[in-house]
Amino acid sequence: MKIKTLLSFALLSLFSTSSIFALPFGDDDPLDDDDFIEEKKKKELTVKIPGFPNKADLLKIDIDKADSPFVYFIDTQSLKTNSDGISLYTVVIESSTGARNVLFEGLRCRTSDVRSYAYGTQNKLVAYSKSNWRPVQETGAMIHQFSLLKYYLCDDLGNPYSKEDAIRQIKYAENFQDSGFLGD
Repeated sequence: MKIKTLLSFALLSLFSTSSIFALPFGDDDPLDDDDFIEEKKKKELTVKIPGFPNKADLLKIDIDKADSPFVYFIDTQSLKTNSDGISLYTVVIESSTGARNVLFEGLRCRTSDVRSYAYGTQNKLVAYSKSNWRPVQETGAMIHQFSLLKYYLCDDLGNPYSKEDAIRQIKYAENFQDSGFLGD
């Protein structure tokens, strides 16, 4: 009889204490995976391809690499931030021989991703038939994307600057060579 009483008491204790520690379920469940997702994937807005850039609208950007064989320019007329937080811009990449590549790109500040929407050919921008988001690289010919992310289009919290603030960042950029960013 004592064993039966002790067993009953143990089971009763187990069930009563487990209900004290029980987690709520449903919308308030703290272990629900959706609560930990920073941004749910949503359908991306349609992006309108701008016109080909005019030379008068180009602003030179300094990049964080002194020995780059390219000079980079941003078309101020194409620069904007759309409502889903993507900074859009046209970049002109010029080689030392004068050859130019023109790309219309989007930069997602929060995730440090970039996407090329169009390329320049015969004085017009042509949309890529397919393009995907990819991580911004810190080296190579596309180093401008890293510099745009780090210094010109995004703040330290991963929010895009307005067009006016981005232009101000470009116009009044620090001289990387004098500020210690490039090393000696």
